Amino acid sequence: MVDGGYTFVPEFGIYDLERRWTVENDGVSSDIEVDNPSKDLVAGRDRQLERAVAEVLKRIEAEKPARPAPPPSKDLRNPGPLPLPGG
Repeated sequence: MVDGGYTFVPEFGIYDLERRWTVENDGVSSDIEVDNPSKDLVAGRDRQLERAVAEVLKRIEAEKPARPAPPPSKDLRNPGPLPLPGG
């Protein structure tokens, strides 16, 4: 171009399983819709983030993470050979 700019022709497009063009002008769709008024954002409140944290905490409470038991303590002064599993 005269001003040194460039123009490109798209080489490919992406469509979804319903045969609709996707990606262009569409971000990631929310799993949970949350109204996030700009007055809250100006005040420093983010309702989407608050709802996401509440959802994660709810899921953690419902599905407690399994934590394995710590391995048996070993005497580091004279560790010797480690026992074989099951024995």
